[in-house]
Amino acid sequence: MVENKPEVKPAFCNCQTGKEKQIECVRVDGRPDEGPVHKEVQYWWTKRHLMKGNNAILISTRNSGASYRNRVELQHGCLALGHANLFIPSTLHGSCIENGEVNKEILNKNLNSAIDVYISRVNQSPCAGTVIHLWKGADSTAMQQERAALLTYLKGKKSDKERLKKEEPDLYKSINEIWELRNRHLVPNLPAQYLFYLRCCYHPQCIHPVCRSSQPEDIPWFPGGPSISFLPIPTPDPTRPFGNSACTECDGFCSGHYMKVNQFLDYVNSDKDLSKATPPSEVLLEAYQKWKGILDSQALLCIAKDVLLPPEEVLFWMKHLDNVKSNRQRGARKAAATRAKMEWSEKKHILLCHEVLQIEP
Repeated sequence: MVENKPEVKPAFCNCQTGKEKQIECVRVDGRPDEGPVHKEVQYWWTKRHLMKGNNAILISTRNSGASYRNRVELQHGCLALGHANLFIPSTLHGSCIENGEVNKEILNKNLNSAIDVYISRVNQSPCAGTVIHLWKGADSTAMQQERAALLTYLKGKKSDKERLKKEEPDLYKSINEIWELRNRHLVPNLPAQYLFYLRCCYHPQCIHPVCRSSQPEDIPWFPGGPSISFLPIPTPDPTRPFGNSACTECDGFCSGHYMKVNQFLDYVNSDKDLSKATPPSEVLLEAYQKWKGILDSQALLCIAKDVLLPPEEVLFWMKHLDNVKSNRQRGARKAAATRAKMEWSEKKHILLCHEVLQIEP
């Protein structure tokens, strides 16, 4: 819906051809509603890949703590100024409570009218030398129904899946086809926590329109650029290793460097084997679990070499992981104590009711 608005449509089109982009690159935050590692998120991006008929779609996530770079969230301060002192009653069409129950029709009218009022007052609020554009969202009823079926398909019990397949065969078939498309087009051996990359397989039986109607071709990322089969990922540079005393880029100790993009491309074109890219966060977590956060100097040096970080930064991350573990344990103990307190309170209430009922008049 949003991409059809004239204010943002250029972002979805190739500036040279004026047509829709055949390669989409999307940067997201890593939370469960956006993170590319989550299967539900992968489903919706795969469905877009199918519906738009593009050659490839790449979803990447920012590093932990970098959501402040999200341009949408950066507008919140300006948006807060725009709706300052704005009060919108929730009963523009009257109360939605009738006889103790919610009248969904009136509730829907109230919400829609409240949105209309908000947009009419806040739209085009100034922000960063331009203005903020607000639009009313589309009706998501069908998507919510599809999502409920999708969660059953992905996480439901076998009996629930069989029921879904029997009661809504068309919806089940559609979800299953999209998920199979995801499995065929998914580029393997990428750090799943940070990257989700789909690329056309050109199999004649594939449901994707490009695969059915086109012959395999070597599509570049940009005119004159490398093929989309090439995806640069952080890879240690063997010519600038950890502890390199001749490094001209570092002041003092050199903890190593990653390959430049062109160097990495030459490395790939030379048919040299590349090991699976393991994010430093996974290496550090695995080391913490193995050593229980207590590292001797030799282990510390080995881990630092694996993640290309100075030993003192590895210690910093070990302490961070230890704090995370302690906080989770503290939270679990607090939750257990709260549950026990509530259970005891409920038990006392039942005993009290029992005693009251036993009293003779």
